[in-house]
Amino acid sequence: YSPTRYLFARGLLEIARGDAPELRTTVAEIHTHALPAEDPDRTEEKAALYLEGMMLLASGKASVAVELLQGADRIEGYRYALYELGQATALEQSGQHAQALALAQKAETDRDPGDVRLDLEIDRVRAILLQSRCHASMGDTEEAARQAGRFLQRWHQADTMLEDIRLARALAKNGAD
Repeated sequence: YSPTRYLFARGLLEIARGDAPELRTTVAEIHTHALPAEDPDRTEEKAALYLEGMMLLASGKASVAVELLQGADRIEGYRYALYELGQATALEQSGQHAQALALAQKAETDRDPGDVRLDLEIDRVRAILLQSRCHASMGDTEEAARQAGRFLQRWHQADTMLEDIRLARALAKNGAD
């Protein structure tokens, strides 16, 4: 039983709902499970900073989110697979496209491709779409279209009304023009 994992998942749902007051409660609860200060494992602090950074990102405060997410990255402790994708998204939204692209590429490829876990696969595929957005923002519409095509190929059976699918189709079409 890992209370931090449960609380982290709850925090992600609260972010998706835009429920900042509940997220603050969850973050405070995560901190209660931190190991003693002399223990170098700061998993709980890392998770709490990530959640706070993602809530800031969801509320349009990308630059502040980048600072928190980079701070979380420097802390020792367990690193959830989606940390890099979150940080890359914040970098992209704050206009740091080249840094976001590098981190998105790492988020896609840094894990063993033979580790076919559904909880990791969604982040790998979303990292491809983020790469497409970064290329488009940097003016490379051809590469943006190629990456969008890769994304669409992987999610070819997904609901066509998903925002990610609509965005990928628009990026793929812009590169074909």
